[in-house]
Amino acid sequence: KLLGDLDRLVNRGKNVVLICHSMVTLVPNPAGDDYKRFEPYLQASDKNNIRDRVCGWVDHILFMRMDIAVDEKTKKARGSGTRCVWPQGQPGFRAGSRTLRDEIQIPDGEDGGLWAALFNKEAA
Repeated sequence: KLLGDLDRLVNRGKNVVLICHSMVTLVPNPAGDDYKRFEPYLQASDKNNIRDRVCGWVDHILFMRMDIAVDEKTKKARGSGTRCVWPQGQPGFRAGSRTLRDEIQIPDGEDGGLWAALFNKEAA
C-alpha cells in the first residue's frame, strides 16, 4: 500500500522524500564473516521485507552523518561541524543512487548543496 500511494504522488509530479533513522543490522556474507552495517530503520523479516522494497523503489538512499575527528591524546570523538552525505554504499552502511556518485559535504548551517545535487540545480 505504501509504495502504491507514493507512486500516485510521483505520477502527479510530486517529489517524494522519505527520511529514516538508521539501525545496525547483521549482513550475511557468503564469502566470509558476517558484518554489521547501518541500514534504513524499516521493517525487514523473512515474510515481509519493507526495507528492501522501499530501497528498491527510491532513486536515492543517502547515508548522512557528522564528520568525526578523534583526539589522539584523549581518544574522545568530536564533530567537526560538517555533515557528509554518501550516495554510494560502503561496507559500513547501505546507500545507493541512480544519479549521484560523489560524497557531498555540507558545512554547518547550509543545505543548498544537497538539494542542488539531488535536483540538478545551482545551490542557493
